[in-house]
Order: sequence, then structure tokens, then C-alpha cells
Amino acid sequence: MASTSSFLFLILCGYGVHGSNMELASALQTRMESHAQAPWKAQAQAFMGLLQSMGKQVPGEKQDETRRMLSELITFLQTSSSELTNSSQSAVTTLESEMGGFKNSVKEYNGAVAEAFTKVTAKDTGLAECYAALRTKEETYRHECLPSIPLPESCRLMEAGKKKKFAVAKKFTWKCDCHNGGTADSCTNSNSDLSMDLNQKNKSLEDAYAQWLELKADCERETKTAEAECERQRVSIHGNTGKKAACDDIFREASELLCHITTSAKTREEFSTSLNTKMEDARLQAAWKEEKKQWEDLQLIICVLKRFRTNMNFAQEDYNTCQGEVDAFPVPAPAVPDFPPTKIIDGIEFRGGLSDKYLGMPDVQGTPALSTKAVALNLYLPSDTSEAKMYLKLADADAQQSCKVADSEKDIVAASGVAAAEKQCADSSACKFFELGGGNSRMGNIECIPQTDNINHYTIMRKVCNGGARN
Repeated sequence: MASTSSFLFLILCGYGVHGSNMELASALQTRMESHAQAPWKAQAQAFMGLLQSMGKQVPGEKQDETRRMLSELITFLQTSSSELTNSSQSAVTTLESEMGGFKNSVKEYNGAVAEAFTKVTAKDTGLAECYAALRTKEETYRHECLPSIPLPESCRLMEAGKKKKFAVAKKFTWKCDCHNGGTADSCTNSNSDLSMDLNQKNKSLEDAYAQWLELKADCERETKTAEAECERQRVSIHGNTGKKAACDDIFREASELLCHITTSAKTREEFSTSLNTKMEDARLQAAWKEEKKQWEDLQLIICVLKRFRTNMNFAQEDYNTCQGEVDAFPVPAPAVPDFPPTKIIDGIEFRGGLSDKYLGMPDVQGTPALSTKAVALNLYLPSDTSEAKMYLKLADADAQQSCKVADSEKDIVAASGVAAAEKQCADSSACKFFELGGGNSRMGNIECIPQTDNINHYTIMRKVCNGGARN
């Protein structure tokens, strides 16, 4: 097309067309200069160069050739206009589709976060109930079975019955008349006082022994029953399917839900960032505005060329008329969607079993009552692609404590605030908790059991999740 325009330029100049309309050419050239990358710019500019050399009228013998050349240029510019429309529509459609996809992803993972929170809240309540039942069982077990099984009453009586006390034998007067034929046999028959006394004592001893045997049997039976009951209680607490295992399962499930929240929130944040970026592009409309202006300038140039092709001359009013005839750009600006609402994670409190566990593992320590304090979530979302971290902390800022961990087990590092301490612990795969206070973070790689003392009052945060894995 550039050669066509140059040829047209030679034709017009060869026929002595003199004079120029510099104002018109300058206005059109200014519009084209703003579209540096436009594929039609070179051809259109070449023809505008011809306009600068034309006078009032193209010679009659060259008008047919000039019209043919103009028609080729107009067709080329119309094709460019259609391609620009299609390209712009495709870009807008793609941008709107991307925003819609990112928005749906934000909603999807926000839904996953909200669903997991509903479940973990129920687990928190269930864990509190489980710990309460566990404490009752442990208290009963301690009372009835520890340090040893209390001695049954039958066993106590059996031990006491091993010794039989007898009253002192009566003092009998010997009445046997040996001079008149009395013998030892006749004088000690069953009706004699001595025989009767001995028989009575013998029967008493036999009765006592029989009673002792009964007590012994009762003692053995009741001891076995008590031992079996204590074993049953022990198994119901510490067995594979006991209450402690049940509480551990609930705690594990609650922790896994927290870790699921962590990964879902991280993914949601990534899609949110992408959505915000695309929404900002849509608001700025930089590409669309450039395409719109380019399309409008193309329509103006095509209109001017069509008028020139019809009249074989150019009048300044043609430019003004064409400006009024340019249609609206057929591609609407990209529609910016509303950002979907998202569930805020930081600061959400739990007052049930998670608080209980965080404040000192009552199933191990035998804490007699549920805690009245609450724990709150803190989600650490790194700006890079590394995993998010979930922390639990005491919700009440006035309820600061310290960990029941030896100072030798803590790494002291400078930290300007919670964010810095969170990052330090997040970057350490071994870190399980940190205490923040006095400009320092004290990180530890063992379990932190909070304790109240009158000296150290720190902000304690326990890392419960490394991404989707329990810490």
C-alpha cells in the first residue's frame, strides 16, 4: 500500500497540482502520530503527504486512476478498522473473563475458609465438652484407683478376723465321785460342764473360721471387681478408643481445619491480588482507550478519503463534517466487577477446647475447670510463594503470660513488633512459639505451656500450622 500511495503522489504531482491544505494535513498527521504501533499508519501517512501537494482539483484524465488507488487505501483502512474492533473486543472479553475467573476463585476459596470456620467452631465446642468429660473421668479414676485401689470392707474384716479372741474359761468345781465308781469318762460326758464349755468354744471357733472364709471369698471377689473397674476406667481414659484418644482426635481434626483455612486463605489472597490487578487495568482502560481513539481516528481518515474520492477535491468543511459522522466505538469499555466480600481471619476468637489446649493441655495437667480465657487467630501471609503460617495467641492483651520453658530452650532475637516476630518464627521451620516483649522475640522449638507469673508478661503466639501441615 505504501507503493500505491507513492504512485498516487507521483501521478498528482506530475499533473501539476499545486497549493496545499496544510491545516488539514497537519490535523490528520497529528492524530496518526499518536498511534506509533498501528499497522496502517505508514500507508495513511504516505497518502496524507499527497494531500499536502494537492490543489483544488485532480486533473480529469487522472481521476479514475486516483479513485482506484483511493479505493484500495480505503479498503485497507476499513480492514484495519475491523481487525482493531475484533482485537479490542477479544481483549475486553478476555479481561472480563479473567476478572470473572479470579472473582469466582476468590469466592470459592473464601467459601472454603468460611466452611472450615463453621466446622472448626463446632470442633472447638466439641473439644471443650470432651475435655470436661475427660476431667470428670480422670477425677473419678484418681479418687477410686490411685495411688492404689482402696481396700474393700470385706478385706479389712478378713484381716481383722485372722485372730480370734476367746473369753477366759470358766472355773469348774470337780464333782466326780471317784470313791463311788466315778471315772474320767463318766465324769466328762457330754452333759458335763467341761464338755459343754469345750464344745461351745469349738463351735465358736468353727463359726469364726467359716465367717472368715466367707470374708476371704468376698475380699477376693470385690478386689477383682474393683481392679476390673479401675482397669475399665483406665482403658476408657487412656485406651486406644478412650476419652483421651477421642479428645486428641477432635483436636487433630480442629487443627487440620485451621491448617486448611491457612492454605485456603493463602490461595484466596493470591487470587485476590490477581483480581485487584486486573480490576485496576479495567479501571484505567489504558489499552481500551488507545484502541478507541485509534478506531475513531481511522473512521475520520476513511471518511475524509471517501469524500475526496467522490469529489476529487478537498474542502476544509469535509474534515469538520467527518468529525460529526464518526460513530461510537462499538466495543464497550471493560466492565469492572464488584470485589467479593471475604471473611476476615485475624482476631477470630475461640473460647472452647482450643483455648483449653492452648492454655496448658488440661488432659495432661489435670486442670479441674475449663479456661475462661480466649485465644485468637493470627494469619501470616508472606508476599512471596512460601507457605502461610497460622498462629494462636491469647485474645486478651492484658492476659499476657510467659511459656513454661527454660530460657536455655529459647532463642532471643531482636524484633520491632509482632509482624517482625511472626516473620522470624515463620521463616524458622523449627519454631513452635515465640514470646514478644521488651523489643525481643524469644523463639522456642518445643511446646509452650503458658504460665502466669509476676515477672514476665509477654505476647505469646503459638505456630499451629505451616501451610497445610500441623506444626
